Amino acid sequence: MRTFVTTIMFALLAHTIPAWSASFDCSKASTDAEIAICNDPELSSLDELMGDIFSNLDKDGRYYKEIVESQREWIRTGRSLDTYDFKMRAEFLEFSSVLNSCSKGEKSRFKSCKKELKVQQSKCMEKENYTTLVMNRCGSSFNDVLQLVETFETNLWKKINSYDEETMVLFDKAYELWKEFLDADCRWQYSEYRDGTIRGQKWLNCSQAHYENRILLLNESNRFQGKDSFLEE
Repeated sequence: MRTFVTTIMFALLAHTIPAWSASFDCSKASTDAEIAICNDPELSSLDELMGDIFSNLDKDGRYYKEIVESQREWIRTGRSLDTYDFKMRAEFLEFSSVLNSCSKGEKSRFKSCKKELKVQQSKCMEKENYTTLVMNRCGSSFNDVLQLVETFETNLWKKINSYDEETMVLFDKAYELWKEFLDADCRWQYSEYRDGTIRGQKWLNCSQAHYENRILLLNESNRFQGKDSFLEE
């Protein structure tokens, strides 16, 4: 962070855009979003944090391409210019970075990374002393990562097994029913606790459990027989 005097001088040169730290050059900010980020020191700091995490993602990680595309899509269409959204996205990238670095070579299966992810979840909630707000935010970020992984593993499974028409039909039918069940199962648990502050955690814990089980099932299916070379295409 620049000194106060330096910041003021730079702001005048940059046509009233302050030179808070950010993942881009604030003196060249041109879009409404970029200007808003540069004008808000907290948003700018979070933007810089995201930039650091993003630039240090392990390019050899299993989910690197999907994380990159997800972040680009968030910048294009998904971000809200508020602190909560930026914190949640920074936490999403922190979870993604841990998982991506863990998912390489012999450790490519999701179950090998569960311990690291649980440690990261504790760190995430500890930052703001386990308040309901931070628990819900960290849980939502982790849930978003699990959805990204589940989509990746589902698409990979379908690509590997595309030759088996009979199994593909059954798989697609089961997948639609699984999504309906996940929604229904988590809704009743949320409803049961709808008058309490723990209701968000109940829904998130339910969703995470379903996604984790689904990913583990896909990883344990009859596909790890050299067929994972599809990833290199």
